[in-house]
Formats: sequence, structure tokens, C-alpha cells
Amino acid sequence: MTDLAAILNAVSAAKPKTKRKNEEHGFQTALIDLLEIVLPPDAVVTSIDHANAASAVTGALRKRRGVKKGIPDVWIIWAKPCRGRSTPIVVVLETKARDGRLEQEQRAWAGALQALGVHWAAPRTLEEATAAVASAGIPLRRHSL
Repeated sequence: MTDLAAILNAVSAAKPKTKRKNEEHGFQTALIDLLEIVLPPDAVVTSIDHANAASAVTGALRKRRGVKKGIPDVWIIWAKPCRGRSTPIVVVLETKARDGRLEQEQRAWAGALQALGVHWAAPRTLEEATAAVASAGIPLRRHSL
């Protein structure tokens, strides 16, 4: 392999992710930052990192650990006080870029989770995400977007 071929291969391997993936990543990061501020202190918020695997080995390891294709990106769990008992509220968000579309596996997760009483949404903006959380019954602390 010539030096030029090696350089081209290296540049090709180091290409940045697509614009949509970068937009989705930025949106999800901003969303987690916002949720950490506006959710009740006793709420749990986490995200699942299942972006496209950098290699077949990484993908195989994720699959072996039980990471399922299409699982929602952000999970929020809060226990709503009710007559001395707590009622869990679970909200899952499949973050999408403004022009992003749901994959078949993501639609399947949506149906399965909603059948279990989980609140599911696919927000494209911070406003849509906080509206989905609030409509599920989780109170949000004052904030401004």
C-alpha cells in the first residue's frame, strides 16, 4: 500500500458521523442536561448508548450484553406519591433529529412499552420532550428554554 493510499484510508476511517447523527447526539445531550435540572430530585434519568457500533466486535459485545436494537434512548422513572403509596411513572424518549424517522424496531418498542403502560414519545425538540414528561404526570421544576 502506498503512503497516499494509507492516508486516504485513515481519512476515510476518521470521517465524522452524519449531520443527523451529530444533531441527534447534541439534542440528546442537551435534553439530559435539561432533565437533570427540571425533574424532581427523586426522579431517575438515564440514557442507553447504543449508537452504531464502531466495529463488528463492539456490536457483537453489545448484543451479547443484551442491548436490543431500537430500545429508546432516554428513560425517566419517578414514583408519584399517592395516599401513602408510590405509583411508578415511566417515560421513555426516542430522541430524533428534526428530519429523523423511526425505524421498524423503534416502532415495535413503542408499541410493546405502551402496552405495558409506559409513556413513550419521540421528541425532536426540548419543548416536545418536556411536554411529554409533563403529560405523563411528572412535575417539572420551573425552567426557561
